[in-house]
Amino acid sequence: DLETFGSLYVGYRQESQVLDAVGAETVDSSLYTDAFTEMRLRTPSAIWRTHFAGGYLHQFAQGAGGDDTRVSSMFLSFEQPERGFAGSVGRRSRSDAGVLGRYDGIELGYRGADRWHLGVLAGLPVDSSRTNSFGEDRWLGGVHAEFGPFFESLDVGLYAVGQTASGLLDRAAVGGELRFFRPGWYGALFFDYDFHFQDLNLIQF
Repeated sequence: DLETFGSLYVGYRQESQVLDAVGAETVDSSLYTDAFTEMRLRTPSAIWRTHFAGGYLHQFAQGAGGDDTRVSSMFLSFEQPERGFAGSVGRRSRSDAGVLGRYDGIELGYRGADRWHLGVLAGLPVDSSRTNSFGEDRWLGGVHAEFGPFFESLDVGLYAVGQTASGLLDRAAVGGELRFFRPGWYGALFFDYDFHFQDLNLIQF
């Protein structure tokens, strides 16, 4: 069973300014192309998924910054619901498991039962979607676990993550999130503590 879907946007922007000394001057004449595609293949043993989201800007005006390429996310993933295994490789964004943003790397996970899930990840942090090459001076790695729900109202997520920059330890943190939900309301407690620098990075309710 194969599913394929996506979207494509193409737009043109033109901007000029009129100066008394030089007259009309084009400051922006650019063609925008943004694409999103996803393909899912279901086999008897696994679900495979490819995903891409990004864009390209072509600048016609001279001295306006040139062309620009963005890759927001691009990865290949698989999931085996019956066995509990899952994984992905490529560029993706996360706001959990101690990863605060986009990174290029690999993830592996195992869901052992209804109440727990374990995962590992490793890769290279990415500052911007306009970063199109691998930055070898920064590395990221971590483990994370999810437990629950307990009492049909409580989920718990815990993680440990480390990051280096130019050969130096840049981040070594532990943290987690407690999520409590009842009909009609929801609450969450999130914390992140760096035990290398011995400082609390974030606590939020």
